[in-house]
Amino acid sequence: MLTLNSTGVDLSQSDLIRNFILMRLPEKQRTALHESYWSKIEALFRGSEWTFDAFARDYVALMSKATKQEKSSELYYAFRNFFPDLKQRLAEQQSFEKVPMSDEARSIFEVLRAKLLEIDTVNSQSGSLSAITHPTFFLEVLPRRYRISLLLALDFDELDGPLNIAQDATQWKFLVNATHEGGVLLNFGSTADIENAIPLIRQAHAASED
Repeated sequence: MLTLNSTGVDLSQSDLIRNFILMRLPEKQRTALHESYWSKIEALFRGSEWTFDAFARDYVALMSKATKQEKSSELYYAFRNFFPDLKQRLAEQQSFEKVPMSDEARSIFEVLRAKLLEIDTVNSQSGSLSAITHPTFFLEVLPRRYRISLLLALDFDELDGPLNIAQDATQWKFLVNATHEGGVLLNFGSTADIENAIPLIRQAHAASED
C-alpha cells in the first residue's frame, strides 16, 4: 500500500499505522489522542524516523507473539490484521471512562486491575482508568456507579470455582456497557470480593489460551 501525505512524500509504515488508528475517530478525540500520545512518540524518533518503523515492527511482534518479524514493507498490514477491532476497543475505553463511578468503585477497579495484570501481564492494559481488553475475549470489565462487574467467557455449567459469586449471563439479552454476550457475570461490591473470584478469572484465562 502506497499513499502520499499532504506534502506529496510517500507515507512510512508508521504513518499508515497512525492514520489507521486516528483517522477512524471523531475529530475531537483524534486531536486529543494525537496531542497526548502520538506526537510525543514521534518526537522520540525525530531525526531517525526509520527507527520508528523498527519500533512498530517490534511492538507488533511482541503483541502477536510472532515467531518472526514481519517484512518492513508488510508492517502496516500486520498491524491492521492483528488489531481489526481497534476502533471498537477505543470506543469501549471511552465509554468506560464516561461512567460516573464512585470512589469505592474506582478503588475496586484499581485492585482488580492489579490482579488481572498478575494473570495476564501482556494483554491487560495498565495506565489510566480504562477497559481491560484482550485479543481473545476472556473477560470484560463493566463499570457501574457503585460496583464493578466482570463478564467472563465461560459456560456456567463448567465453573470450577465458587458458584455463589457467579451468575449465568446467558439469561440476559442485554448487559449495560457490555460488548459481548453470554458467559458468567461477577459483581464486586468491595475489594474483598475480588479474591473469591480469582479462581474463576484464571479458569477463563486458561480457556482463552487453549
